[in-house]
Amino acid sequence: MTIDEDKSMQKQFSEETGKRYHDLSIPFLKWRIIQSDREIQRLNAKLYSTSSRLNEIQSNIQKIFKRFPNIEQRLKNLETSKPVQKPGKDSDVSGSHFFRILKVVYSSLEKRFGDFVSISILTEKIKEYLPLPTKDIHSQLYELFMEYKIDLQTGKNTGGTSLIQDGKEFVWFKFK
Repeated sequence: MTIDEDKSMQKQFSEETGKRYHDLSIPFLKWRIIQSDREIQRLNAKLYSTSSRLNEIQSNIQKIFKRFPNIEQRLKNLETSKPVQKPGKDSDVSGSHFFRILKVVYSSLEKRFGDFVSISILTEKIKEYLPLPTKDIHSQLYELFMEYKIDLQTGKNTGGTSLIQDGKEFVWFKFK
C-alpha cells in the first residue's frame, strides 16, 4: 500500500465512522476487515458474471458448430437444384385495382391531342404504383380496350414501348 492510498484510506475511515484514525485501533481494524470483505464480494460477483457470460458464449458457439453440417448440406442442395420461379405479380392485382390506379395516373399526366396520353409514359407511371412488367400492363390495357372502357389509338411512335396487339401498334391512350 502506498502512502497516498494510506492517506486516502485514513480520510475515508474518518468520513464513514466519524472517528479519528489510528492504524492499530480496533474500530479501524474492524472497518478495514469490512472494507476488504466488500471488495472480495465485489470481485467475486464480477468473476461470477464474467464466468457465466463466458459459459453463455461457449454454449452459443457450440450451437453454431452443431449447425455447420446442416449448412454444408443445404449449400450443396442449393447448388444442385434449379431455381424456383416466383409466380407472376399480375395475379396479385385485380382488374378494379388496376383501373383505379390507371385513373390516378391518367389524371396526373399531361394530355395531348384531345386528352390523349402516350402509352409508353402511362406504362412507366403505372410501374411506379404497381410492380408489374410492361407486358402485363399492356395486356390489362388491351383487355380494358376490348371491354370499351378506354380508347387506344394508333399513331407515330415517339419513343418508348408502344402496345402491340393483334398486329396493331397502339401509341395513344384515353378514357372514354
